[in-house]
Amino acid sequence: MAKRKGFMMYFEWVDMMRELDGETFKRLILDMRVYADTGRAPEYLKEEEKLLRMAWALLQNRMDGDAERYADIVQKRKEAAEKRWEQERQEKAARSREDLLRSERTRRPGQYL
Repeated sequence: MAKRKGFMMYFEWVDMMRELDGETFKRLILDMRVYADTGRAPEYLKEEEKLLRMAWALLQNRMDGDAERYADIVQKRKEAAEKRWEQERQEKAARSREDLLRSERTRRPGQYL
């Protein structure tokens, strides 16, 4: 997974997390941050972490989907910019050729460019 600068936080997630005690809430938020930064998912192995495992499965799936959609948008915008730049470059080259031809037609015999 590519390194991200951040992640989306949805109100429905916060509503779901309200059921957690303060320390567990903080841990889950920090785990989300680490996952967004490094791609390393937390391991909730203890029996009392069942709720975190269940919540994480939902959160991770959505975070990954958001990251994929964002990467697609970035790629499409990059391609559009490259296409626009190429078109502008071609238009500039055409204008330069036209200017050169125009100056050659208006030049008097024996006149230097």
